[in-house]
Amino acid sequence: MYISLLKYFLFTLTTFSSLLFYAQEKASSFNLKHGESYSIPHTETIVSLNINNVILSVSFENKKITLHSCDGLNLSLIKRNEYDNFPKKITIEKLLQLENHIYLFYSSFIDQIESLYVREIELESCSFKDNAKFLFQLNKNVT
Repeated sequence: MYISLLKYFLFTLTTFSSLLFYAQEKASSFNLKHGESYSIPHTETIVSLNINNVILSVSFENKKITLHSCDGLNLSLIKRNEYDNFPKKITIEKLLQLENHIYLFYSSFIDQIESLYVREIELESCSFKDNAKFLFQLNKNVT
């Protein structure tokens, strides 16, 4: 029993020491760059998508959707656009990339009817390509 306890202790000691000394890289080995500061909307709903080192984020608050893109390497802001032509109560369902297209799916629940819409987003201009397209509606709230 004493030998098995000693083996367990030595195994634990070597595992811990290897994690402690070899798992961390020195900070000088990283080529860390940071971008300029910019404000991010403080909302309950924010979704993001990383596309070729460009992070596209979509946030919603009180009838206003904010699209902003930033560099994925240094997190500097590239573009930001705000749109206030949305219903007051929407839910962002999904931000989805299909091949070279980016789609925002959102739903609205008005008068006991839930409707699903989609809008395409242009990454380079960080804007919507066209108006919302209605997909379908239900006579109850889908959770």
